[in-house]
Amino acid sequence: MMDRVATMAKQNDGPSFFPGAHRVAVVIASLGTEVGARILGHFAPHEVEAIIREVKDLNTVPIEEVKSLLTRFRDEAVAQSYAVAGGFERARDLLKKSHGGDADKILEQIMAATVEVPFQFLRSRRPDQVLSYLAGEHAQVVALVLSHLPLALAARVLEGLESETRAEVAGRFAKLENADPDVVAEVEQALARRVGYGGQVETGQAKGGVKPLAEMLNNVGPDTEKGLLADLEQIDPTLAAEVRDLMFVFDDLVHMDDRSMQEILRVVDSRTVALSLKDSNGKVREKIEKNLSQRAAEDITEITGGLGPVRRTDLQAAQQEMVRIARRLEEEGKVTLVRGDTGDFVA
Repeated sequence: MMDRVATMAKQNDGPSFFPGAHRVAVVIASLGTEVGARILGHFAPHEVEAIIREVKDLNTVPIEEVKSLLTRFRDEAVAQSYAVAGGFERARDLLKKSHGGDADKILEQIMAATVEVPFQFLRSRRPDQVLSYLAGEHAQVVALVLSHLPLALAARVLEGLESETRAEVAGRFAKLENADPDVVAEVEQALARRVGYGGQVETGQAKGGVKPLAEMLNNVGPDTEKGLLADLEQIDPTLAAEVRDLMFVFDDLVHMDDRSMQEILRVVDSRTVALSLKDSNGKVREKIEKNLSQRAAEDITEITGGLGPVRRTDLQAAQQEMVRIARRLEEEGKVTLVRGDTGDFVA
């Protein structure tokens, strides 16, 4: 169980950093010195240092937060047992109950940690490192590699490509069918040599396609998203339209029914809403303000008055956070989202 706590803490927040230190610190502090020391034994020295800093700075933690973290770790550990035994649907159902829309992402991370998958050695690299390894490669090769990486990492790599290359890679990614295992192995071995990875490489099924491309674009920044779709429109208008229809972006909030909008606003914190409204079009602003409670509207007005000049990146991050929460609530069946051009749709 100790090694599972350590593994799950590293998995939840992506391959290139270790922001789970706070969660581990809360768990260790709640379990006591002896058990906590045994858990720390499963972490690398730099990770232990990060955890200890969090423990040192830890204030009183509400019992609800402790219970929530322990429940999540327990569910993930049980789901890992199911998944390794082949019970993927059972594992997914369990994770959806406690993690909602993050269930599939966590299940993918669990499998990546327990089964050697193609390009496994890239999952622990930073996006800029992966970009350097792919420098000069053909767009088809880049698309093939991205199709084997976790969604968040693939999105950051796509975002880092030169603008003239992104659309071609995206187009090939969308049309990527089951790749020849020998080709996958050849590309993987070449990259492994470049990276200096000496482990065994495996073959597996690529996860390209129009829907995965739309999901990836939902995870890049607004400027990259708009630019890439515009370029894709020039290359393949039909594909660009298909991708747009599958995406959900901030401006699509205007098409939501009021009940769904109110559900989202109950979850999003007031500062995020205030930041989002500073850079939103009139229709979206009207939709949001119409569905705010009186108390929330007063809070947002007060926050907005004290914001002053705000960096554009902060505004975009706030809008992306609202979109992320909206997608999660849709996964949980709590809201209904309308994507793309709605034609004569009436909210």
